[in-house]
Amino acid sequence: MNVAKFHNVINRISEEAETIEIVPKLKELQSALKQTTGDSGQGVLLAFREKYSDISRLLEDCRINKVTPTEMKILEQMNAGKYVGRGLLNKITSIVEDNKITPANASQEMAKLIEEVEKFYETVRSIDDAFEYLNIERDVLRDKEIEVGIAIPHENEEHNITGLYTELQEIDFLFKRLNELTGEPVVSPGIRTLNASDFQVYVESVPNVAECMLTSIEKIVALYEENLEIKKLKQGLEEKSIPEEAIIIVDGYVKNHIEKGLEDIASTLIEEHGKGMDDSRKNELKTALIKSLGYIADKLNRGSSFEISYGVPEEPKGLDVSEEDLQFILKEYNSRMEALNKLNERGRELSLLPVSNEPVLEIESKETEEEESSATALEDTAPKDKAPKDKAPEDTAAEAASQEAKAPGQTAPGQTAPGHTAPGHTAPGHTAPGQAAPGQAAPGQAAPGQAAPRQAAPGHMAPGNTAQGQAVPGQVVPGNKAPADIAKENTDTGNTDKDS
Repeated sequence: MNVAKFHNVINRISEEAETIEIVPKLKELQSALKQTTGDSGQGVLLAFREKYSDISRLLEDCRINKVTPTEMKILEQMNAGKYVGRGLLNKITSIVEDNKITPANASQEMAKLIEEVEKFYETVRSIDDAFEYLNIERDVLRDKEIEVGIAIPHENEEHNITGLYTELQEIDFLFKRLNELTGEPVVSPGIRTLNASDFQVYVESVPNVAECMLTSIEKIVALYEENLEIKKLKQGLEEKSIPEEAIIIVDGYVKNHIEKGLEDIASTLIEEHGKGMDDSRKNELKTALIKSLGYIADKLNRGSSFEISYGVPEEPKGLDVSEEDLQFILKEYNSRMEALNKLNERGRELSLLPVSNEPVLEIESKETEEEESSATALEDTAPKDKAPKDKAPEDTAAEAASQEAKAPGQTAPGQTAPGHTAPGHTAPGHTAPGQAAPGQAAPGQAAPGQAAPRQAAPGHMAPGNTAQGQAVPGQVVPGNKAPADIAKENTDTGNTDKDS
């Protein structure tokens, strides 16, 4: 869980609880409910219904109901769903509905719920205050900021640097292609947040690119849902013992359906955004887009989720303007909020795929080096500004050594100064140790026209040779002493060998 995103969720819960005064209103509802236990008159019932209607409207309209999928997951990890927004409303409704005949039981259950809710909000406020005191930042999307989030479960990918690097390459390739298509600079997208719980990356985007992403994913989700229905039909055919030939036809249709669907999406994107682009580049870009769309489809197919979030402006307050200008500003604000709320709703729904126990789309995920090379080739054709590449540490060291070698009077490592012979090499006119001069035979080999001396098999001595450490008659092996020398040493020191 990302701390900055967690702090933002905590802050929103705390602020909203104060704004709508949820705890006081719950107590008012519980009081009205308690009164129904002793008096079932119309006035008492009407008062309870009014309180219930008010709190239902407040909880239904809570901003916390419109959190991103990532924030919803944080709420689930906090076990906070039953204390906020629609979750709390469902709990209240359940208490009322389950105890229609016994209002006293409903009142007791409501009292327990209020106690839990109070404790929850006190804890939330304490955490929010502590985070503010410790200057822990909040991850807040400001007006005109856009964030695209991609979450990939650990079980679907390598949980190491190589796996992360591969995913980031794919995401980078996707955004660069969409940037080029929409006329934006072909640059790597900025990263807002990177998490390791599930592999989660949140990148910056711009309106046109985000719209392309949104439309593309919506269409891929539609393909997913269509294929899910087809797979259900296929399962029904198999259960009814339909001939295998018919099943093969269905399988072929399913595979072609997704391939053609991705191609159609790419063609639509090119048609809508590729105006003014030359035909050859359009074809290259279409190929690249099909690859990237396949990546999105493959991720969705294996349980990953995408979300797109738009920052919203702050509500105009305390403006020193005329009433006419204020009304115009508020109208503009409400119009923008309506459009952004629709976009955010679409962005949240991207993660709401139907559940399936197995992959639905017939997609071969990119795994081979050959496909990696193809992707690199496509990227290299994209127009971009040339900039000096960052050098790896080992390249920098090699360059420094090369520069040092060029200094007058100095020799670079691994090179030989003029007039000297490098180790392991032989100067002209000299013979290397163990080698024969021209016209002579190397030791142990015969000159042309002569027989080679007899050689011994491994572990045996050739005739006339001695084993290592033994002396040839009349010679002393280096490191051994002749008998006469030993006798002389013993005499000089006064020692004699008693056994000799």
